[in-house]
This record gives sequence, structure tokens and C-alpha cells, in this order.
Amino acid sequence: MKNSKKEYIKLYALLLIYSFIDMLFLRFTLFNGNLNGLISEAFLWVFLVLVIMTLIYEFLFRVLSDWRFINICLIGFIPLTVITLSLQYAVMNYFHSESINHNYLPDFGLFIRSIYLGTLIYLTYLGGKRDKLKTEQINALKNQQAELKIDLLEQQINPHFLFNNLSILTTLIDNNNKLKATRFLESFSNVYRYVIEHRSQDFIPLSMELKMADDYLLLMKERFENQFIFEMDLGNQVNNYFIIPNTLHILFENIFKHNMMNAKNPLLITMVLKDGSLRIENQKKAKKHKSVSTGVGLKNLSGRYQLLMGETTEVKDKEDSFQVNIPLIQNY
Repeated sequence: MKNSKKEYIKLYALLLIYSFIDMLFLRFTLFNGNLNGLISEAFLWVFLVLVIMTLIYEFLFRVLSDWRFINICLIGFIPLTVITLSLQYAVMNYFHSESINHNYLPDFGLFIRSIYLGTLIYLTYLGGKRDKLKTEQINALKNQQAELKIDLLEQQINPHFLFNNLSILTTLIDNNNKLKATRFLESFSNVYRYVIEHRSQDFIPLSMELKMADDYLLLMKERFENQFIFEMDLGNQVNNYFIIPNTLHILFENIFKHNMMNAKNPLLITMVLKDGSLRIENQKKAKKHKSVSTGVGLKNLSGRYQLLMGETTEVKDKEDSFQVNIPLIQNY
């Protein structure tokens, strides 16, 4: 059971309180009401015993991993309590035999440890409830992730994208440009094969995603000819990173959908890999007749990163540029 910092503070504050109570027990039973300057020694001994009991308890709980096995912990603590109390008496008797009441009954000491044990069981119960709630939250997130993947696939296989590229392919064939048509068809099939084959994967090597991006941009170059410029600076760390599949497809599609382009003033698109993040940025040249946008694509993408990495995409919508920073995972 992994406790938060606050839980540990509560637990060890409890240990200090029980150590003080147990020390009083030593004074009025084992030492006949007088510790004779042994207060700090007695307190440290009692605190050490309780810390050891707590560490053993936490080890058992991590091994058993389920609060339903509390009874097993309880069975283990009964002999542990007797052993620690007997050890405490033996040590005190060895070092301070002349000060000890050899006729004392350890009932009160057992009572103190029973209260401590009961408190631990209650904390375990609360931990079990927390773990159960965490499991339910994880299951809910998995269901949400499955829905996001379905939405993502539906968006990626966009009918307009399909029809536009088939139209371009038809034109190339009609113009008897076999070389361009063959290259275009190859890139077109690569993009769709990539979308279909990797739609169920959580992460994929960044190098594979970049290869898909090359094919996608080749399709766009044929469609928009010299109307955009693409620049990238990836350094030599590409092979060290992984990315969620089809991230670049969504981002590039968003760029070409919402920006106006022409050959005289090409749209600049840049991609930079730096400090474990991939930055895709483009100039903003809004179309006169803006395309209807629900923002679902970027929201779904951000949702997937939140689910799978615990991080979200960073969007910077400036006056003259639009930038998206994608967190990457290393050594997946």
C-alpha cells in the first residue's frame, strides 16, 4: 500500500502518541512508577518497537495487496505483539534488573498494542476503499480511452480526405503521368495502411510516425503544389522517442483545413524536436470562409495523451501563428 505524504504523517504521529502511552505503562508497571532517568531510553525503545511493527505490517500488506486479507495480518500480529512485549521486558531486565518489578502483568501492554493494531486495521480498511475507488477510476478511463480511439479512427478516415486524393489520382492517370500516379498511390496506400494497422496501439516509434508524415505531406504537395513550405529540425534523437500513432496526421490535417495557401506567399510549417517534445508550428492565414470546426480532433488527441501519459498537449494560439507541443515518451 503506497501511502501519501499526509498519510505517513498521520501514521507516525500516531506512533509517537502510542509510544508516549506505552512509556507511561512502563513507568507504572515495569518500573514501579519511577523510571529513574530512563525516560528517553524507554521512549526510544517503545517507538522503535512500534516502527518495526509498522514496517512489518506494511510489508505484509504490500505482499498480500488486498484489504480482504486483513485477518491474515491480524493472525500474524498476535504472536508479533507477544514477542515484542517479551523482548522489551527481556532487554529492560538485562540492563535494569534492579529497577524492574518482576511481578508485573503485561496485560496493559497487550491492551495498548491491541489498540494500535485496531487502528492499523482501520487504516487498512480505508486504504482498501481508496484502492477500490482507484480501480473504478482506471476502468472508467479505459472505457473513455476506447471511445476516444473510435472517435479518432472515424476522424482519420475522413471522406473528404479520401475523395480529394482519389480525385487527384484520377487526374494524374488522365494526364498519363504514370510515375507521379504510382508514387502518389503508394503514399496514399501507406497512409491508410498506417492508420488501420496502428489504430489500436498506444505508442509507436517516432521514426515510423515521421515516415507516415512524409507520405502524407507528399499527398498534400501534389494537391497544393508550391503553396506551402515544410521545414524540420529533428537532430539525432529521433530513434530514442515514441509517440501516439496518427498524432501528426491529425495536426497536419488541422493545418491544411484552416489555413489559406497560395504559391506567391506559401504557408510555412515547421517541426522541431527538442527536450523530449515535438513542436509543430504554422503561420496563421485564416481562410475568408472559415471551415466549420468543432475542435474534436485536437481535443481527442489531448485526451489520449492525458490518458496514456498523464500529460496533455500544449496549444499556443497566437495572433500570427499556431503551435502545438507534443510530449514524447522515451524508451517505451
